[in-house]
This record gives sequence, C-alpha cells and structure tokens, in this order.
Amino acid sequence: MVYNSLEEKYAAWSWELRKHAMEMHSELHNQIGSDLIQDVNAVNLTETFDKVYYPLQHEIEKYFKEDKDKDTLITWKANIHKRFRNLRSELIDGVAKKCRELISSNKHRFELDQRKTEYTAKLTKKSKALATDLKSQRLDDKKVTEEFDNLWGNWTADVAKAHIPKEAANVKHVVEATLQKQFENTPNILQKIKGVKENFEFNNEKHVSQSFWTYLTTSLKNVPNEIQQKVISSVNIYVTEKEHNKEDFHESFIYEILKVIEKTIREIECSTTKFQVTNEFQVDFSTHLCLNYVPRFQRMHETFNTRNNPLTYVKNQRDIYLKAFRNYYKGAKSVNIFVDFLCEHIKPGVLTAVNDKTSRQIADEMKNNNPAFNSNRSNLENHILKHLANKEDFSSFEEYIDNPKGYFKRFIKEKIENVCSDTGKQNIFHQKNLEILKSQILEASTAVTKEVEGKKGNASMWLDCFCKTAGKHMVINRYELRAIENEDIEDRQFLEDMMAKSLKEMMKDKKEADVETLKQKTTEYLFQQLQGCWAQCPFCTAICTNTIPNHDTEHSVQFHRCSALVGSYYENTNMFLVHFCTTAISSDKRFITYNPRKEIPYKTYRDAGEPFNRWSITPDGSEQHYWKWFICRFQVDWEEKKGYKFVGHGEIPDEWKTFTKESALEQLK
Repeated sequence: MVYNSLEEKYAAWSWELRKHAMEMHSELHNQIGSDLIQDVNAVNLTETFDKVYYPLQHEIEKYFKEDKDKDTLITWKANIHKRFRNLRSELIDGVAKKCRELISSNKHRFELDQRKTEYTAKLTKKSKALATDLKSQRLDDKKVTEEFDNLWGNWTADVAKAHIPKEAANVKHVVEATLQKQFENTPNILQKIKGVKENFEFNNEKHVSQSFWTYLTTSLKNVPNEIQQKVISSVNIYVTEKEHNKEDFHESFIYEILKVIEKTIREIECSTTKFQVTNEFQVDFSTHLCLNYVPRFQRMHETFNTRNNPLTYVKNQRDIYLKAFRNYYKGAKSVNIFVDFLCEHIKPGVLTAVNDKTSRQIADEMKNNNPAFNSNRSNLENHILKHLANKEDFSSFEEYIDNPKGYFKRFIKEKIENVCSDTGKQNIFHQKNLEILKSQILEASTAVTKEVEGKKGNASMWLDCFCKTAGKHMVINRYELRAIENEDIEDRQFLEDMMAKSLKEMMKDKKEADVETLKQKTTEYLFQQLQGCWAQCPFCTAICTNTIPNHDTEHSVQFHRCSALVGSYYENTNMFLVHFCTTAISSDKRFITYNPRKEIPYKTYRDAGEPFNRWSITPDGSEQHYWKWFICRFQVDWEEKKGYKFVGHGEIPDEWKTFTKESALEQLK
C-alpha cells in the first residue's frame, strides 16, 4: 500500500511536468510558426522548464521527509528522484527535437512566402485599380463578382505561367535504389526488388532458422503472422506520423523504416525465445513492406508539392480577395478592408490554437478524473483487464496478450471517443478557449495600437507588432499580410471597434471543434504519460511494470501468469505447462532454450541469457485468479490458438475451475 501510494503521487508529479512540456511546446510552436524565433536555445529551454521542475522536486523531497511512512519510503527515494530527472531530460529533448524540425520546415517555406508576397501584391494593386475604374458604373453584387472573376482568371493564369512547377519525383525508383544500396551484399537483390508482390509469402525453409523448424507446426505456428503484423503496425505508426507532420517524402524515410523493422523483429525474437527468423526474411519482408508503402509515399510527395505551390495558395485565397475587392469598389474605409482581411487570414490559426488547448484540457481532465487514468500504468492495466473480462471476447484477449502496447492505446482512444461524444462538455471547453483567445487578440490589438500611435507608425509597423504579440498564442504568417500593409489605419478608435466587431463575427462562424484531430492529440498525450516498459516475461507474457520505457534496470512484475499463456509445453507431448514461473524457480524443474538447445534449471534461469537475464523473478508464489479464470473460460480457444491441450500433466487443476469472474475481478481492486 505504501508503494502504491508513492506511485500515485509520482504519477501526479510526472503529469504536471508533462503538462508544462506540452504547454511550452505549444507556445514555441506558435512563435516558430509566426517567425518570431529562428532557433531554440537548449539553455533557455532548460531554464524555462526548471521553473516548474524544481518546485515539483521540492514537493517530492517534502513528501519523503514528512509522510507518516517516511521510514519505509526511503527505500524508493533514490529511484523516484532518478526517474524524475530522466523524465525532465526526456521531455526537454522531445520539445527541442520537435522545435528544430519545425524551424527546418519554416526555412524551406521562406522562398514560397516570398513568391506569395510578390503575387498577392500584384493582385492587390490590380484589384484597387479595377475597383476604382468601376465605381462610376453602379454595378450590382453579381456584376461586381463577374468583374472580379475576370481579373482573378487572368491573374492566376499569369501566376501559372510565371511558376515553373517542381517535377514530381518517381518515389518508386527512389525506394528501389535505396533498398538496392542497403542490401547490396544480398545475392539477387535486384531480382527480389523487382519481384515483390502485393501479398508477402512466408517460406518456413527460407525465413526460419533451421533449429526452429520443428516447432512451426505446434505452438509457434502463428508466430510468423504475429511478427509480420507487429512490424507492419510499427512501420505504419512511423509513416502516419510523417503524414500528420505534412512532410515531403525523403529517401531517409526508408533507412529509418529499415531500423524500425530490425528493432521490432529483435524485440519479438527476444520475447518469444523459441523462434528466430533468418536474414533473408528480414531482407524479403523489408523490401516487400517498403515497396508496398510506395503509393502512400507518392501521395505524401505530391500533396507536399501541391500544398507548397504558390498557385494552390492563391486559389485558396479567392474569397478573401473577392471580399476586399467589393470593399474597394464600395469605397469602404481603409480600416474596414484592413480588419476584414486580417481576421479572415487568422481564422485557421485561431481554430488550430483553440483545438490544441482543448485537447490538452480534455487530457488533463481525464488524467485527473477518470479512474483508469488517474494513477500509473499498473492501475490502467487493471482497468483494461476488468474491461476485457466484462467483454468476454476472445479476440480482444488475443490482441491484448500478443500486442499489449497496441491494445493499451486503443483502450485509451475508445475512452476519449466516449468523452468527445459528449459534445456538451467538449463545447464548453472549446467555447471558453475561443473567448480567451479572442480576448488575447483584442488585448494585443489595443496594446499595439497605442504603441504604434506613440511611434507615429503605419499599418506595416502595426502588423509587425501585432504578429509579434499575438504570435505567442497562435500561428500568424506575417508574409500573408503584406497585401494590407499599405492601408491607411489612422483612425485608431475605429480600428479597435472594427477588430472587436470582426472577432465577434469570426467566433460565430468558426465555433466547431476539429473532433478527429482533438481525439488523436488527446490520445497521444495520455498514452505518452501512461506508457512504460513493454517487455513481456519470457515465461508467461506478463508485462513489466516499470514506468520508464527502455529502462536500464531489471524487468519485474508484481503478478506473473500461467506458462500456458506463452505457449509453453512438455517436450515431445501435446500437453501445456500450467505452472507459474514464480513457483517453478524454487523447484528442481528445468526449461529448454533453443539455438543452441540447452536445458536450464529454473533456479538459474538467468543462465539462459537474453531475455531471461534481464528479468527479476522472485519465488513468492503470489498468483492471481484472473488468468486461471481466463484459461478455464477460453480453454478451447487457447488450445486452438497454440496447438496444445490442457491434458495429462498439463490438465487444468480442479481448484481453478471454482474461480469465478467476480473473484478474479475482486483481486484487481
């Protein structure tokens, strides 16, 4: 109980630190996107971060000194401090990396921004001239629109002529060349690349190490498919992230994907211990997978080129410039034109900023108020186990046992979808954040107006100051506002009144939240906080309870599971092993490892090498009813999945059959 209370406290401290990292990243993202900063200084980043880190560290120290169980807590003090320091470093490095990537992307955007400014300046000049010529004709709105469309058509045609589109790369050729270079020492690599089919064909003789062939007809018959699915899942996460970041395809993607494939295969082999694929499998499957992603890579490349084509940009601005043209024609005050144009341009940034803040708030509320999320990873796992037991769906259990990381994320996503379906609560957050941002923009406008008035500045200076102030709260592209920087905004009071009126109208038009993005971001925030180590016990598949991914200490778990869950069996029989590793290691029993084949006493299980020697398994005999109930409830399904039977020495003990679902769930409290 003392340690559980400590873990709950640590979960709260670490969440506060992570929240600060998310908020800091959001502010830096806005500033970088608004061209306010061109570099991220690690020292300044750390100083800003430590304003929250050190008070929290003081809280931790106070807890260890003043809690009633301080004499017991001292056992874990050093570990907690180390974890907290490591988390600080991890979060700072993560924010810095994302900022550097965004800065790099902005530098590539500079040339496009210059061209956009040049094109839109010409359009503004032509619009004013045409509107002036038409004023005496008293045209109705339809005719005014027709005149603008003629101007628009001619202008976009000029832009199209002036812009030499970048020739799209042949992504397939790039991928093939990269694979050929990476696997140049592999015999017949060119034929392998050219011979890739849509569906991968797993060949036992070519793709499995010889010492494991005999086990492919029994408990390991599903392992090849499981390996492929896990690798595909890992690669898909990588590619999806690149798509979300709106990046252009680059050959470096292939090298990174090959590393992901190799890492995933090695992790699976270590956790399985009875299965090893050949290098030929890695080459064949890597080649197959990379080439099957070519259509997505090609779409990424074409979408990036389209998005960064000046012609695409100007076509998307038609309605904004039509509105400005109508104002010119009607002889509207320059301030009206200035404010209308400005507010139309900042609409997307407003909605994005509000959506980001709303997703952080929903994550915070769920972390603090949802029983599944308000503690650590072990608490979340217990809620997942309860959820699985109540569903009693074997395929869901399969997914959880075979791919716990994926199932954890899906569970979090489903909970978030339930919350987001409550549009009332979601809209309360969203509307409140809209109002806050509107107030911040108005405050910036008022402050900037006074500053520019004092300096006797013009519209260009006003825009510079406004973007600098409001750019902390949202992304504003100053280049896109060059079209109005020569407007007359001498009537300062009218400017402020128009800003207030236009922002009010803008909030009415753009009050819908981007629900899909909101759900995706909230899921990622909570998953990053609640994930930990994903290593599974080689004897029983129990998940390591350490809250630090890739920790350098031994893996451990409070409760282990029955060995049948990893597919263990008595050699040369069709009988499952039904013992628990926590009892086996205090017995004279032995287990068999492969490649090379050896018999190892359970008492000296570490002698088996990786991954056994990374685990700390104590002979405490503590066993839960949960997995015993699972085996009884899904006996036939598990026998079909693994190819062995609960018979003979592997017969299910009579006592297990008395355990009810209710008694299993009771132990999870």
